[in-house]
Amino acid sequence: MKETQVTLGEVLEETKERYPEKIALLYKKKETSFKELNSIVNKFAHLLQRIGVKRGDRVAVILNNSLEFVLSHYAIFKLGAIAVPLNPSFKEEELKYLLKDSKAQTVILKSPLTKILKRLKEALPDLKNIIITDLPRGARLQIGQLRRPPLPRTPRGARSLYFWEEIKREKRVGFALKKIRPTDPAVIIYTSGVTSLPKGALLTHKNLIFCAQSSIKAGAVSKEDTFLTVIPLFHAYALTVCMNIPILLGARSLILESFIPQKVIQAIKKYKVTLFPGVPTMFAYLLNTPGIRKKDLQSLRFCLSGAMPLDSQILKSWEEKFAIPILEGYGPTEAGPVASLNPLKGQKLGSVGVPIPGVSIKIVDEKGVEFPVGKVGEVIISGPNVMKGYLNQSATKKALKKGWFYTGDLGKKDQEGYLYLVGRKKEMIIVGGFKVYPKEVEEVLLKHPQIIEAAVVGVQDQYKGESVKAFIVLEPEGELSHEETINFLKERLADYKIPRYLEFRKELPKTELGKILKREL
Repeated sequence: MKETQVTLGEVLEETKERYPEKIALLYKKKETSFKELNSIVNKFAHLLQRIGVKRGDRVAVILNNSLEFVLSHYAIFKLGAIAVPLNPSFKEEELKYLLKDSKAQTVILKSPLTKILKRLKEALPDLKNIIITDLPRGARLQIGQLRRPPLPRTPRGARSLYFWEEIKREKRVGFALKKIRPTDPAVIIYTSGVTSLPKGALLTHKNLIFCAQSSIKAGAVSKEDTFLTVIPLFHAYALTVCMNIPILLGARSLILESFIPQKVIQAIKKYKVTLFPGVPTMFAYLLNTPGIRKKDLQSLRFCLSGAMPLDSQILKSWEEKFAIPILEGYGPTEAGPVASLNPLKGQKLGSVGVPIPGVSIKIVDEKGVEFPVGKVGEVIISGPNVMKGYLNQSATKKALKKGWFYTGDLGKKDQEGYLYLVGRKKEMIIVGGFKVYPKEVEEVLLKHPQIIEAAVVGVQDQYKGESVKAFIVLEPEGELSHEETINFLKERLADYKIPRYLEFRKELPKTELGKILKREL
């Protein structure tokens, strides 16, 4: 595969030329063609340029799934600035850390978040521009009376603007693309911070376009597909699979703001969605939602699963009930984030597939020496999808070595090159010299009919170095004792793998995508 020599702004321009009247986005019953999408993006790029945003500047986009999310990113791309997508449900301290770390001078958000920014004015002295994509409560009535709604209070020294008001004022629909190199950063995406503080990964235009192109080849998708965009676009998985891939292809994307099972089913039926990129928790919810029939999903060609391991029982139950394949893939944020995918014909249960075209994956020991087939080691990735680096240079040196990204994930390969993940290197527990992989213990716990969630961690042990501790969530009516749980495990695991400590909880802390936050346990 030839390495890309274009930028994301050029990708949208080229798709607009090929399919000007084709529908690019469906959002809140509104259809937006590629021609219209490109025009609004250009208007917004003019606005950003007018308020002083230039090549290399960081622009934080703190939005849920929306038309404005896509418009903002492609305007930023055309200008040569760097988008910093952030989760709008983050609390004050989280936003403070991420905005300071990214050095964002411009922020795009909804009006309720301006209150947080106002409180953070001392901590964010570099903040210059706040662009608000909605109107505050009551403002629509005022507009009906031809009165301009007042802008919400923002930090002193920061200019605030209404997104759509400025778009309507701007008459220019063309925009001269800036001189941007494919190797220039396009986004800073923060890792999920499941086991440590989030790190900002710099992904270039080339990284993202290559990842999209290669994923298209691996996933057998086309311009005739309709993508369901319900996973959060601020996550690297959705940014590539649900935003960049459809725009590169000239395919249609249906954007939903949040995951509500019945609304997802209605949308799939009404708009004849053909591809459903999701996460395991979504498939589990849909399986357990009463009244969903096989014919409700008949337009789907296949589903994609990423961001976390897909439980084999969920996969089996889904394919038995709906006869629609779920293709599991893998890739950390730092790899675009797609590195491997199960082929539509030839998928293997428990595997995250084979490397996508142009990407190499190895399993290595502590010294970087490749392990033979079947042996567990660290997963390392090389290819044009691998990030430029982290914002933190010392973290970059640890993770990028001689063109290879050291993921910190543990896995193994089979004879045909399929990859199987075992867990995180940081999470591996050493009990009296024996290695325990939390994922293995969690999978056994989840086989118990009363256990719906499990998280396994290591705790200090005076004699063995570490012991295993399991956090368990039971089904609503579940009753399971400590002794019953241990007896269940004894029949299925070696003694050293059996948790010494059990803690039953009503729920476990999770990220927006449903990943369990082990650092909070």
